[in-house]
Amino acid sequence: MAGIEPGDRATRPAAPPGAPTEGNSARRLATPPSARYGDARGAIGGDGEQAAGATGSALPGPLARAGLVAIAGAAALLVVGAILASTAGLLFLAGLTGAGIGLVLSRAAVPRNEARPVARRRIAWLAIAVSIAAVVGAAIATWLVARNEGGTLQLVDYLLETFGPFVPAEAVLAALAAAWGANAGPVQS
Repeated sequence: MAGIEPGDRATRPAAPPGAPTEGNSARRLATPPSARYGDARGAIGGDGEQAAGATGSALPGPLARAGLVAIAGAAALLVVGAILASTAGLLFLAGLTGAGIGLVLSRAAVPRNEARPVARRRIAWLAIAVSIAAVVGAAIATWLVARNEGGTLQLVDYLLETFGPFVPAEAVLAALAAAWGANAGPVQS
């Protein structure tokens, strides 16, 4: 091997194409190639910082729709409890209201746009709170209707005397259904 010295190209291993050499600078990707395999929860870094491209929280829209479901459910409970003066169907309506709230609110966990998803646990607790607020609001509205018709009992006395254990049972059933809906949803396409 005449003419080849130890530092020549022939004795050095070949560098892969695009690898940095002494003459060119190193190229770096903006994100690692494995980032494309991350799920929706990977859009937020471990320290809570927002990933590139993600906008605000996904919660406001589903929360507004859940509020509308809560108002409709409370109105239905009011009609059955105050206008029809019946206990038939109250538990069913409370469960239906809670499930509807949970299912609609669960859209925040799986947003369709670039919004940051909300954790299912947080959504479940929020759905429980909204559903209990709907039941309590309906109970207060029922009492106000009774007061307007000439009733003299205070809120708790009226609810216990008229409905007995139905109002607490409504709240429990609505909360359980809301937790189910928040974990089973979303149902919107």
